[in-house]
Amino acid sequence: MPASLVVGTQWGDEGKAKVIDFLSKDTDIIVRYQGGANAGHTVVVHGKKYVFHLVPSGVIYDQTICVIGNGVVLDPLFFIEECDRLQKEGFPVFDKLLLSDACHLLFPYHSQIDSARETTLSQEHKIGTTKKGIGICYADKMMRTGLRVGDLLDTSYQTRLKHLVDEKNRELDKLYGMPPVSYNDINEGLKFFFLKLKRILSILHII
Repeated sequence: MPASLVVGTQWGDEGKAKVIDFLSKDTDIIVRYQGGANAGHTVVVHGKKYVFHLVPSGVIYDQTICVIGNGVVLDPLFFIEECDRLQKEGFPVFDKLLLSDACHLLFPYHSQIDSARETTLSQEHKIGTTKKGIGICYADKMMRTGLRVGDLLDTSYQTRLKHLVDEKNRELDKLYGMPPVSYNDINEGLKFFFLKLKRILSILHII
């Protein structure tokens, strides 16, 4: 099966989304393989604008199945909001989307630590992060300490989550003097996310 690969080789905003939108209309499967909700692009269909952040823009085409692969870091509640919005705009997102069980989950403490670190850096050393926690979540992935979507299949994830939240709250307090995040709020959000999206969850380790 022939395939096209779109890769950014600069620092973002290279126009990848325009290329993907151009290719999507003749493509059966669109796979997003990395990144997070810091990305964003607008597609115009019949004069109306649609904004995408996590969901591949290929959902606007009838023949296209979209896949969110294991390299993506997923803010669960943001993802639900985007899916619901696109569904209301007339796109059958939940019928056209597959979500890898190996996606790492992004939580409020990721964005808070991201923002705190950026704020403490001197002007010449600032990264220019969007403060959405993308890099911090990837750091957890590389350290093999983060939670993945598939972990929600077993309620034992709650023990790991509690440990993670306690650890990150110590970092927020001791290093940055910031208030803690709520374990209960995060866990309730995850339960809602899983119940809403478990039907699109797929075993997609190869993607």
